[in-house]
Amino acid sequence: MNHEEILKETKAQIDALVIQAKEKLDGLGDPKELEVGKWYKRAGQSMFVVTGSNRACNIGYGFDRDGVWFDDGGELYTDNYIESTPQEVEEALIKEAKRRGLVESGVRFRSPDGTDYGYFYNGGKVYYNSNPKRLVFKEDESTGIHLFFNGKWATIIEQPADKFAELKEAHKSGAVIQCLSAFDTWEDCTPAWREDHQYRIKPEEKPKVGDVCKFWDNDENEYYVGKLAEIDDSPVPYHSNYDVWHQHALPLTQQEVINLLFTK
Repeated sequence: MNHEEILKETKAQIDALVIQAKEKLDGLGDPKELEVGKWYKRAGQSMFVVTGSNRACNIGYGFDRDGVWFDDGGELYTDNYIESTPQEVEEALIKEAKRRGLVESGVRFRSPDGTDYGYFYNGGKVYYNSNPKRLVFKEDESTGIHLFFNGKWATIIEQPADKFAELKEAHKSGAVIQCLSAFDTWEDCTPAWREDHQYRIKPEEKPKVGDVCKFWDNDENEYYVGKLAEIDDSPVPYHSNYDVWHQHALPLTQQEVINLLFTK
């Protein structure tokens, strides 16, 4: 096959592909109009519900291409769209509810469905119902309370207090934290701050006569190590085996004595 014949055959193949493409495009026809009230997603990015039109533009609510929520009235770009599945909608709404802090135990909120009294989220199951469009948490077998209702979100009335706030601050400052074990004993721990656990600051151990202690008065860095010989009720209550009275005495373990005396 010579050069001219190759060009001729190649042109015929290209012409055939162009005709096939035109036939496919003609078969698609005009895109169907968006249906008001349905969830759509655009090119796998934004997700929205059309609620109406404003002049020549569709408007609605949903998530923009960055996943940020916009309220009803936002202008929509409705090319390259496909209908969202209920699972996709539920996942997106639950993620947004968590971001807003609505799905946290102890949060008190006002439902968006018109009720003006508050509810406490108690860790119940959260699910999406498409008619009407709502995100519900199941409080019990008979009650469902709205976190999201037809484009509107619940509003938080009261955030739960952090019951470990003071302990966390003390821990940051170097305090030893203890956790109540399954055997009802307090044990030193690295706290995970779980709601179902009990924590406390490790109480300062009171010295007893015969204990090896660290003794000091005004400055803890000016100390010596000795044995506690006597305790009384005076402002300077601790009498060491060196026949000296001190304001403070801290019992020491063998390892703590070694660390104090031999570690620089």
